[in-house]
Amino acid sequence: MKGSTCGEEWPHLTYRQIYTTLLFVCFYVVPLTIVVFAYTAIVRELNKKRDYHNAALNDVRNEETQKVVSLLIKITVVFALCNLPSQLMWLWLDFGNADEIFPYFWDLLASLNVFIFANSACNPLLYYIFHDRFRQEVNLYLTKCCKKKTTERTDGNNELLCIAKNNISKNWTFGNESQSNFVMLHTNFGSTDVQTCTTQV
Repeated sequence: MKGSTCGEEWPHLTYRQIYTTLLFVCFYVVPLTIVVFAYTAIVRELNKKRDYHNAALNDVRNEETQKVVSLLIKITVVFALCNLPSQLMWLWLDFGNADEIFPYFWDLLASLNVFIFANSACNPLLYYIFHDRFRQEVNLYLTKCCKKKTTERTDGNNELLCIAKNNISKNWTFGNESQSNFVMLHTNFGSTDVQTCTTQV
């Protein structure tokens, strides 16, 4: 610990380089390898020959398969590109003394972390842009949510009008004295208070 910053202290530079290399392998090479193998298995399964005895159906299936394959490739490439720059910067630091050669090294490294965080949000966007079914379902869900809110707001306004119509015209007589009820509606932060005012006739 030095002042307000902390850093790694290694007895020899070689240990630090081994540590950085292991981090690169564990957090970049291994995940990328798993993604590639998993998506390759999916592609192989999708490309298995299945004869539906219907030319139109086969064409549709082949078209959908190509879209899925293209989407998986894009996801893999985005993962690789978003995570590689910061990993290379750490390797450059330990194997090439980058902080001594490049004066803006730490600023650049901090800015590259944005790409790592952005990668977590990229997959849903890629699905929305390149997958027709996913995009349709999302649009349908958002449309239903908007309609539900509009319906609830409309129902609330209609109920308010019904209260006013049912109460504002009520008249009754006590002895020789006629009275009329008027409804005063007050809305405070979404809640409605109904007050009755009585006038003498």
